Amino acid sequence: AFMVAALFFSTAGGALTIDTPESCGPLNSWEKVASEILVGIISQLLSAMPFYILPVIRKRGFIYVDMLDTANRWRSLRRRFMLQDLLFYSLELLIFSFSVLFLMSFLANVSRSDGLRWLLSAVTSLAFSLVLSPLLSALLLAVLFGSFKKWRPHLA
Repeated sequence: AFMVAALFFSTAGGALTIDTPESCGPLNSWEKVASEILVGIISQLLSAMPFYILPVIRKRGFIYVDMLDTANRWRSLRRRFMLQDLLFYSLELLIFSFSVLFLMSFLANVSRSDGLRWLLSAVTSLAFSLVLSPLLSALLLAVLFGSFKKWRPHLA
């Protein structure tokens, strides 16, 4: 989520370089705060995409013993699973390394105020994933179970 927020700031033109004077930035502070909060929420949603794509690589099904009639078949399945694991962990390491490199280069090349704007967006993203998302899920479940208990009391 942090890398997506930094990417958004760098491509949308919201981040100024170190050499740019502070007078070139936006004037309204409430618009800046609202923009950073929005970037934090959107980056949190977009950063979840690899977590939905990567498990497709490791998708496995149950294998019954009857199907494994020979030792060669068993070895080939083990080899395929090990290659899937290797590909999965290599892609995770690549994504993590690229994210760290991108964040370091982004923070090294933006002004102090833009670094603080990115930090606000990152904290918003973190708060969304650690506080707001579980809170909204719990609230939704409480409403659903409360309405279920009200409409179907004999089942509760």
